Amino acid sequence: MSKDRPDRGVEDIDWSVPVPRANRIRVCDFTSDMQPVFYELCMAAGLMFIRRFCRRETGMVVHESPWMRTEEARNLWARLLNGECR
Repeated sequence: MSKDRPDRGVEDIDWSVPVPRANRIRVCDFTSDMQPVFYELCMAAGLMFIRRFCRRETGMVVHESPWMRTEEARNLWARLLNGECR
């Protein structure tokens, strides 16, 4: 799922290009979209994942974390908000 970065003490999330997996996706939490990079904690089909939005000169780039069980996703979300992973 993630790679450890011992040089900085920050874990990298295994971001990937979004793949349509569910008809409906519910946003459960989010960070401010006033930043160049912002996030959404999402739920669909009984699983959760994090979406990352990056503003670029060419437009918005969107990636998703792996889909996982709720407890794992909420733990990853908390670590992301605390700066422990990216």
